Amino acid sequence: MKASLRLFLLITLLWPLVACSEHQENSYSSFAEAQSSDAITRGWVPDWLPPTSKGINEVHDIDTNRLMVSFLFPKKSAVALPVNCARIDPFMPPAPPFNKAWWPSDVPASRLSTYRHSFFQCGKSFVAISESLGEGYIWQP
Repeated sequence: MKASLRLFLLITLLWPLVACSEHQENSYSSFAEAQSSDAITRGWVPDWLPPTSKGINEVHDIDTNRLMVSFLFPKKSAVALPVNCARIDPFMPPAPPFNKAWWPSDVPASRLSTYRHSFFQCGKSFVAISESLGEGYIWQP
Protein backbone atom coordinates (compact mmCIF):
# COMPACT_ATOMS: atom_id res chain seq x y z
CA MET A 1 0.00 0.00 0.00
CA LYS A 2 1.38 3.38 -0.94
CA ALA A 3 2.34 5.76 1.84
CA SER A 4 -0.04 8.43 0.58
CA LEU A 5 -2.98 6.00 0.63
CA ARG A 6 -2.08 4.88 4.16
CA LEU A 7 -1.91 8.50 5.29
CA PHE A 8 -5.29 9.21 3.69
CA LEU A 9 -6.87 6.21 5.44
CA LEU A 10 -5.33 7.18 8.77
CA ILE A 11 -6.64 10.74 8.50
CA THR A 12 -10.07 9.47 7.42
CA LEU A 13 -10.27 7.15 10.42
CA LEU A 14 -8.98 9.63 12.98
CA TRP A 15 -10.78 12.76 11.78
CA PRO A 16 -14.12 11.92 13.47
CA LEU A 17 -12.35 11.52 16.81
CA VAL A 18 -10.71 14.93 16.51
CA ALA A 19 -13.64 16.73 14.91
CA CYS A 20 -16.16 15.56 17.52
CA SER A 21 -14.30 17.04 20.45
CA GLU A 22 -16.47 19.52 22.28
CA HIS A 23 -13.78 20.73 24.68
CA GLN A 24 -13.71 24.45 25.27
CA GLU A 25 -11.03 26.18 27.29
CA ASN A 26 -11.17 29.72 28.69
CA SER A 27 -9.20 31.97 31.03
CA TYR A 28 -10.51 34.86 33.11
CA SER A 29 -8.43 37.44 34.91
CA SER A 30 -11.03 37.83 37.66
CA PHE A 31 -14.29 36.46 39.05
CA ALA A 32 -16.05 39.53 37.66
CA GLU A 33 -14.77 38.72 34.16
CA ALA A 34 -16.01 35.13 34.49
CA GLN A 35 -19.41 36.51 35.55
CA SER A 36 -19.64 38.95 32.65
CA SER A 37 -18.75 36.19 30.15
CA ASP A 38 -21.64 34.01 31.43
CA ALA A 39 -19.22 31.23 32.46
CA ILE A 40 -20.91 31.11 35.86
CA THR A 41 -24.45 31.17 34.47
CA ARG A 42 -23.56 28.31 32.12
CA GLY A 43 -22.10 26.30 35.01
CA TRP A 44 -18.50 26.17 33.79
CA VAL A 45 -17.21 28.25 36.72
CA PRO A 46 -18.84 27.68 40.14
CA ASP A 47 -20.71 30.63 41.64
CA TRP A 48 -19.20 29.90 45.07
CA LEU A 49 -15.66 30.93 44.10
CA PRO A 50 -14.49 33.83 46.26
CA PRO A 51 -15.32 37.18 44.60
CA THR A 52 -11.60 37.98 44.96
CA SER A 53 -10.66 35.03 42.73
CA LYS A 54 -8.31 35.73 39.86
CA GLY A 55 -6.32 33.77 37.31
CA ILE A 56 -9.27 31.49 36.61
CA ASN A 57 -8.71 28.75 34.03
CA GLU A 58 -11.43 26.38 32.95
CA VAL A 59 -11.92 23.63 30.42
CA HIS A 60 -15.15 21.75 29.89
CA ASP A 61 -16.77 19.22 27.60
CA ILE A 62 -20.23 20.27 26.47
CA ASP A 63 -21.38 16.71 25.76
CA THR A 64 -20.24 15.02 28.97
CA ASN A 65 -20.21 17.93 31.47
CA ARG A 66 -16.67 16.99 32.48
CA LEU A 67 -14.78 20.05 33.64
CA MET A 68 -11.70 21.40 35.34
CA VAL A 69 -11.28 24.81 36.98
CA SER A 70 -8.26 26.37 38.65
CA PHE A 71 -8.31 29.68 40.51
CA LEU A 72 -6.21 31.86 42.76
CA PHE A 73 -7.40 33.77 45.82
CA PRO A 74 -5.71 35.81 48.55
CA LYS A 75 -3.40 33.58 50.61
CA LYS A 76 -4.55 32.55 54.07
CA SER A 77 -8.16 33.51 53.34
CA ALA A 78 -10.96 30.99 53.70
CA VAL A 79 -13.00 29.61 50.83
CA ALA A 80 -16.67 29.03 51.66
CA LEU A 81 -17.51 25.72 50.01
CA PRO A 82 -21.12 24.73 49.28
CA VAL A 83 -23.00 22.89 52.01
CA ASN A 84 -22.98 19.64 50.03
CA CYS A 85 -19.17 19.42 50.26
CA ALA A 86 -17.54 16.91 52.56
CA ARG A 87 -13.86 16.56 53.33
CA ILE A 88 -12.38 13.36 51.90
CA ASP A 89 -9.15 11.41 52.00
CA PRO A 90 -6.54 13.04 49.71
CA PHE A 91 -6.10 9.79 47.78
CA MET A 92 -9.80 9.19 47.12
CA PRO A 93 -10.53 11.52 44.16
CA PRO A 94 -10.24 10.21 40.62
CA ALA A 95 -7.90 11.74 38.07
CA PRO A 96 -9.02 14.94 36.37
CA PRO A 97 -10.64 14.45 32.94
CA PHE A 98 -8.16 16.48 30.87
CA ASN A 99 -4.41 16.96 30.75
CA LYS A 100 -3.64 20.69 31.08
CA ALA A 101 -0.36 22.47 31.73
CA TRP A 102 -2.01 24.72 34.33
CA TRP A 103 -3.11 21.74 36.46
CA PRO A 104 -0.66 20.67 39.20
CA SER A 105 0.71 17.14 39.28
CA ASP A 106 -0.26 16.67 42.95
CA VAL A 107 -4.00 17.15 42.40
CA PRO A 108 -5.35 14.66 43.17
CA ALA A 109 -2.80 13.59 45.73
CA SER A 110 -0.28 10.92 44.88
CA ARG A 111 1.42 8.55 47.26
CA LEU A 112 4.66 9.54 45.52
CA SER A 113 4.48 13.21 46.55
CA THR A 114 3.54 15.37 49.49
CA TYR A 115 0.11 16.87 49.06
CA ARG A 116 -0.47 20.57 49.72
CA HIS A 117 -4.26 20.73 49.55
CA SER A 118 -7.36 19.77 51.47
CA PHE A 119 -9.68 17.60 49.38
CA PHE A 120 -13.47 17.63 49.24
CA GLN A 121 -16.27 15.98 47.34
CA CYS A 122 -19.16 18.23 46.40
CA GLY A 123 -21.79 16.08 44.69
CA LYS A 124 -20.20 14.90 41.41
CA SER A 125 -17.31 17.36 41.70
CA PHE A 126 -14.02 17.18 43.56
CA VAL A 127 -12.25 20.17 45.07
CA ALA A 128 -8.69 20.75 46.25
CA ILE A 129 -8.04 23.92 48.27
CA SER A 130 -4.82 25.29 49.70
CA GLU A 131 -5.57 28.35 51.81
CA SER A 132 -1.87 28.80 52.61
CA LEU A 133 -0.99 28.92 48.90
CA GLY A 134 -4.17 30.71 47.82
CA GLU A 135 -5.10 28.23 45.11
CA GLY A 136 -8.04 26.01 44.33
CA TYR A 137 -8.90 23.29 41.85
CA ILE A 138 -12.25 21.81 40.89
CA TRP A 139 -12.83 18.87 38.60
CA GLN A 140 -15.76 16.79 37.51
CA PRO A 141 -14.68 13.52 35.86
